[in-house]
Amino acid sequence: MCFTCRFRRGASAGKEPELPRVRDVPAILFTFAAVSLTWIFFRASTFTEAWDYLSGIATLRPGEVSRTAVWIIMPALAVATVIDIAQRRSHTHDAVLHWPPVPRGIAYVAALVAFIVFSGQAPVPFIYFQF
Repeated sequence: MCFTCRFRRGASAGKEPELPRVRDVPAILFTFAAVSLTWIFFRASTFTEAWDYLSGIATLRPGEVSRTAVWIIMPALAVATVIDIAQRRSHTHDAVLHWPPVPRGIAYVAALVAFIVFSGQAPVPFIYFQF
């Protein structure tokens, strides 16, 4: 049974969702690592580039850290945390739809601005289109 199914099982009937057990932590970390590593292949433009990323991770070779990326990731992480907390408290996945109009409108405008601002880069072809 998948971890999320077990995690959400406790959320029915108005109960708080169960926290993961200590024995589930290795499986959770393995799943996260596997998904993160496979995303490298979807992000890389070639297999060679993907292999360079993976070898850099395996050898702990430091890479460049973009200050712009940090300034983008931190607010996105804060927004995701606020939405996660709201969903957890309301016991529903559509908690934002139940917010009062002003905060909901601010969230929608912020999402729209983010889509417009971050959609300006040239598209990267999907790795499978190389074959």
